[in-house]
Amino acid sequence: MKSCDSLKVRDSCEKGWLASVEVVDALLIRYGYGEAITHTDKRKKLRELASKLAEVSKLGIYDRIEAKRIVFITMAFMVKY
Repeated sequence: MKSCDSLKVRDSCEKGWLASVEVVDALLIRYGYGEAITHTDKRKKLRELASKLAEVSKLGIYDRIEAKRIVFITMAFMVKY
């Protein structure tokens, strides 16, 4: 893979992760948790919301966000091109 392609992959991963973060922040704000300060705070609030709101738990949002985080980090920074 060319260097230019590597930059495109990294840029796409960063944009995908940012979109995921913004969606979770909007969800947390909507249900009165406020915007998370750190990733740890975000995970804690999301787990708490899932324990209180069956729909969030049923959709597996926490698991999906964590899976996206791992995939985006792996694709953007750990895959050798």
